[in-house]
Amino acid sequence: MTTQTTAYSLVIDIGKTHVKLHVLDNKYNSLFSKQMKNTVVNEGDFPSINTSEIWSWLIAGIKEITPTYRINAINITTHGATAALIDRNSTGTDGLVLPILDYEYTGVYDQSPEYEIIRPSFDDTFSPSLPAGLNLGRQLYWLKTKYADDFEKATDILMYPQYWVWRFTEQRVNEITSLGCHTDLWSIKSNSYSSLVDYLGCEKQLPKIQPAWFDCGQVTPTLIAELGLDPQCRFYVSAHLSSALSYNRSLAAHSTALGR
Repeated sequence: MTTQTTAYSLVIDIGKTHVKLHVLDNKYNSLFSKQMKNTVVNEGDFPSINTSEIWSWLIAGIKEITPTYRINAINITTHGATAALIDRNSTGTDGLVLPILDYEYTGVYDQSPEYEIIRPSFDDTFSPSLPAGLNLGRQLYWLKTKYADDFEKATDILMYPQYWVWRFTEQRVNEITSLGCHTDLWSIKSNSYSSLVDYLGCEKQLPKIQPAWFDCGQVTPTLIAELGLDPQCRFYVSAHLSSALSYNRSLAAHSTALGR
């Protein structure tokens, strides 16, 4: 780890086409950035996100950064319409009970025409009916229908940004911008989970909702040591990419304002 006294924030940006790292100073200037192409795994039962490649790239990238920049706060933004089904007690490295489904997989839509009857109305969720797996609720319905045993093994359903929060901190949280991103899972009218969550019987698997700026605590000691992060490095709940583009720097600013 660098011996610098100046602290910096790290923003992890996982978009559908690219994954990026940005180091920000306390004036929110980007001092360092790098990116890789985000690829889909087309093997297995359905196309899925290449979480192992992303994780390896993030680890290598952070190791490259920390000799120069003392990182004491990390925020993350990701694309939406994506969730991870995990077993928090799993001994596996990624915790997944099923691969994370690629929302562009058209089979999700084609194989679940009955979902249109189940999904809440637009007036309730403000979530339009979208093709492929762009409605996350349809994805969950499809997974529960096709892979019922694996679905039941999931102790938690994490929105995509918060899956990575869990990987870094072991803390399980939920956040509203991902829940409200045309998922069918959130009722705008009642400001609570929609009727679809009751239908799927999955509310017990959804962790507590926290704001995007909520401090999830320290990165795990093992990763602190491996990555060369500041020993007090904090990780914040973070948000859905499109909703956060206008304020992802403010998340880092909030971290700095807290004196982290």
